[in-house]
Amino acid sequence: MTVWFPPQEKPQRWGSFQDVQYAIRENCEKIYKFDADDLIWNLPLFWGLPLIDFSNVHQKSVNHGATYKNKKFIFDGTNDHISNPTNFAYDLTEITIEIRVSIRNIGSYKCFIHKVLGWYIEAYGTGIIARIYPPSYLSSTGFTLTSNRLYQVVSSCDTATQYLHIDGTFNNSKSRTGDVEMYDNTYIGAWGGSSEWLQGDVDSLRVWKIPLNDEQINLFYERPFGLYQPIPRVSYSIPATPSGVIMPIFSQEGIHTNVFR
Repeated sequence: MTVWFPPQEKPQRWGSFQDVQYAIRENCEKIYKFDADDLIWNLPLFWGLPLIDFSNVHQKSVNHGATYKNKKFIFDGTNDHISNPTNFAYDLTEITIEIRVSIRNIGSYKCFIHKVLGWYIEAYGTGIIARIYPPSYLSSTGFTLTSNRLYQVVSSCDTATQYLHIDGTFNNSKSRTGDVEMYDNTYIGAWGGSSEWLQGDVDSLRVWKIPLNDEQINLFYERPFGLYQPIPRVSYSIPATPSGVIMPIFSQEGIHTNVFR
């Protein structure tokens, strides 16, 4: 496979929306070994405005003051945030949420992402908290959050257990049962769009309706931008047919012939 850009380097925007969407679907299976239909939300914030959702099934995100610079969104810790009103109109039994984020002011609660009544990931002091409702939250263990450092944080669950991964490595887990609610608004950089403001940067956000395994999560850490590697789209054309040549015409009823004059 041709590598068009280094695994850890944020790619430049290329191609049409349809070209990129096609490449994402192909790379889901080729590189990361999961069905493209399981990726239900894919927001490459490093490509800036508009906030493009290549899942192509959701409402557009709205930027409330965050600054786009150096292929990332910068949140000022005052009132910057990004909101998305998508109502998925269904619940899940399994999920994976991945966000690439850095923080500049370590202290009290700093929200990375919050799906109202569904799930959230946030920092508290030098730790990370992830919750997938309805059980209590899951805290990082043996981990110290450092300011101005980019982290991959992944919160996921199957039908029995919730998991937390940081930088491609399993960190903690706990028992969990019940559906995952997906009906309400989502906020990046703030709790409910009104508090726990993030002072930091966000690169990307992805949500799957499956629990990614350890190998897949690690691969997304090692190669975070592989989904966007260009793949040529196959196209077909029918050459002009010389006069008098008999060409087969294929249809659901069978093979017919047609003489071009």
